[in-house]
Amino acid sequence: MNSPVRELTMLLGADHPAFGAVEMRVQAEGRSALAISAGAAGPSGAEARKQGVAVPNEDAVLVVDEGPRTLLAVADSHHGHEAACDLVAQLAQRFAPAAGAPGPAPLPRDPLAVLDVLRRLDRGSERPDTASRAALLVAVIDRERGQGFGASFGDCSLTVVGRNREPMPVTRKNRAFVSPWLPGSLHPRLAFEFALRVQPGDLVLAFTDGIDECHYGNPQASIRPAHLWNLLLESGSEPLAYARGLAELALAGVGGNAGGQDNLAIGVSRA
Repeated sequence: MNSPVRELTMLLGADHPAFGAVEMRVQAEGRSALAISAGAAGPSGAEARKQGVAVPNEDAVLVVDEGPRTLLAVADSHHGHEAACDLVAQLAQRFAPAAGAPGPAPLPRDPLAVLDVLRRLDRGSERPDTASRAALLVAVIDRERGQGFGASFGDCSLTVVGRNREPMPVTRKNRAFVSPWLPGSLHPRLAFEFALRVQPGDLVLAFTDGIDECHYGNPQASIRPAHLWNLLLESGSEPLAYARGLAELALAGVGGNAGGQDNLAIGVSRA
């Protein structure tokens, strides 16, 4: 029997520094999509906040599809792009290593396996000259079992949106920001572990706080669950259309408030 085909896409903020632009990708015959942006251009956008920053986009996103399972990962650095970039790049290497390396690791099948993957991102003493710390979220959707699970550090979010349910935030933010060069920061006891149920057609959304704090530091003036629901009604349940609509909404802002005041990264997959 042939093994399921594995598809992997990674977008790193360091490769996408243009303000006002959204980079999109799609895989698994449209089942999953990714989006990344440095934020909005102009005096009210992220461009004004990031003036003089060498790498202005500090977010990253990874999506891996294989058979009935999908892994979503998003990361958001502070004080330099290095932490988010390295963490997501390590995950990508683990699940699709370079030629000549051992075969790729299996996608996690339970919450303990996710925590083990996160623990292995700790590089210990291999510390570069950076104060970079990151929010990080890793989730796995298992369609055969109608469930998902994962863990997060910091202020990234996971939400389920479906036509037959209210938008359901799954994660809870904390202040446990991590670095692969800060020993112990990726310890499982610091993570927020989560589980979710999914129904066919649901969209599972992983995103950085450039979405729910697109008006920087003010979630009440940013994208809320009602906006996520309305976007589903407007754009449908195709992940690429939804990811594009969500990114564009974040850049424009909601309710007359400024938007696009932070970098954003989105991973979307349909259950």
